[in-house]
Amino acid sequence: MINSINSFLPNVVIQAGCVGEEDFDRSMSDLRRRHAAQWASSQMPTILKQRYTELEMIKHCLNLFKTGAVCRARLVERVLDNVENGPGHFSVNRAKQTIREIGRIIGFDNARNILAVPRQNNHSCEVLSAEHAANILGWMKDDRAFQILLAASATHDEGLRQMIKAVLARHYGHRAI
Repeated sequence: MINSINSFLPNVVIQAGCVGEEDFDRSMSDLRRRHAAQWASSQMPTILKQRYTELEMIKHCLNLFKTGAVCRARLVERVLDNVENGPGHFSVNRAKQTIREIGRIIGFDNARNILAVPRQNNHSCEVLSAEHAANILGWMKDDRAFQILLAASATHDEGLRQMIKAVLARHYGHRAI
């Protein structure tokens, strides 16, 4: 059985309450290396080794997500970038799974509230922005997420409205919008 993620965290470089891009990349790489060494002598198929490693990395990301606002914004940006631009620390499917898990942590009501806050008051590197919330809701592929995005597309902010319409077209284009 896989050891708890907590057994790996003391050796990972993480600043209190925040993680920089280099720290995030380093901690993810360290975690992957540790697991690669752990599973090196195992007769388990490679795909299972990768799966277990990525699942532990997802747990690590979700723990980071809970540490502070700056971490949330940076983590969401990194995972969304992983999905959009191909494999980074995760396979694309694991990155999508991570986004859905982050969406579950945020919750639909909080995502709705993030989208409702005026953009100039909500758009900073320290908090999840409306763009983050819209993309997370898009990847959740859920009826409630669709309804929230549809309601938010009536915003007065033209840039946000266009971005939400793009998210709706990409993720819910099969529905009559």
